[in-house]
Amino acid sequence: MSVPPATSPNFAFLASHDPFLESLGAAAERYFTDDPGAALFKLRLLGGRLAQRAAALTGVYVGPDDGQAELLRRLQDRRAITREVADLFHSLRRAGNAAAHEGRGSRMEALQQLKIARQVAVWFHRWFGNAPSFNPGTFVPPVDPHEADAALAAELAQLREAVIEHFDAIKVGLTATPALHTKEILGAPVFEYSYRKAVVDGVLVDHEPPVRIVTQLASDGISFKAGEEVAVYDPSTQAIDKVNQPPNPTRFPQRTSSRNLLTF
Repeated sequence: MSVPPATSPNFAFLASHDPFLESLGAAAERYFTDDPGAALFKLRLLGGRLAQRAAALTGVYVGPDDGQAELLRRLQDRRAITREVADLFHSLRRAGNAAAHEGRGSRMEALQQLKIARQVAVWFHRWFGNAPSFNPGTFVPPVDPHEADAALAAELAQLREAVIEHFDAIKVGLTATPALHTKEILGAPVFEYSYRKAVVDGVLVDHEPPVRIVTQLASDGISFKAGEEVAVYDPSTQAIDKVNQPPNPTRFPQRTSSRNLLTF
């Protein structure tokens, strides 16, 4: 199984299952130094997604309302997960909840949970990636961005200055849906924040696939047999008259029936 180009030294192999899984691990590594709480929350999301996928592949996933603790219990009942691995999942869940709801989280805790998340990810890849002998290599501690080389620091400072100069204006136009008319007024967007990036950052929650419901009326339209009595509404008199159809059967397709026929 091919693995997409790595963005994380510790979670790159998860991209073979879903690039979004790898992006959660990479986001936790990025936030480790400046925002350990955010890193813990990302790892909690990663653990939840891995638990959902494991449950789905095992056949015990019911729906998005399933709690992680319940999913882990079902996986243990199916002997798809050991108590030790379940404890690792619970550690990620508890640390992430404490960070999100109580504002708790330190670099030491974030580093510990990164190592635990890596263990969970390796278990998932070996078990569900048909790779029982997979060797992930040594855990790589996240790099402190404050230790970046001088050239990178100078480039970041230059970019910040350019942004400040660019937005040196009386008004700044913001829109959630940049359309042609807004571009004509405000010009082309200078910054975009995508839906997928917002999901990775924890600003938005990913949606479930839509369910399409097709009714019999939508698929078959309305048909009348030859000589069948049909009620016809006359808008000029606001009365309903009953008339007979012509001898031949008549069928109204869905598009026509939606506009011209009243159903009760």
